[in-house]
Amino acid sequence: MNIIRFSADDVDNSQTIINADKSSCMPSRDNNWCAPRNAPMVKAEIEHNESLGRTCTDTAKLTTFVVFHFRDDKRADTVSFKEAMNLGENGEGWVQAYCA
Repeated sequence: MNIIRFSADDVDNSQTIINADKSSCMPSRDNNWCAPRNAPMVKAEIEHNESLGRTCTDTAKLTTFVVFHFRDDKRADTVSFKEAMNLGENGEGWVQAYCA
């Protein structure tokens, strides 16, 4: 497990990113745990994509569909690559899988 501390302009204090089991996250005030790829809503969304004939991987790559796990830990959705990048930049959650 790799733990990295960083500071960002839009964060009150430094946060911890934990990299474990190929998942990365930044705990928030609402969600103080890492969003693992095996979270039930993430697994269900990956399975849904695979049932449509898509192949999903946790290896970062440019692709049409991305499984995005929202920071509030209430949902995971399939969104476009561009939308996932915008959501991630806004700190709304984490990309959990890339599907094509």
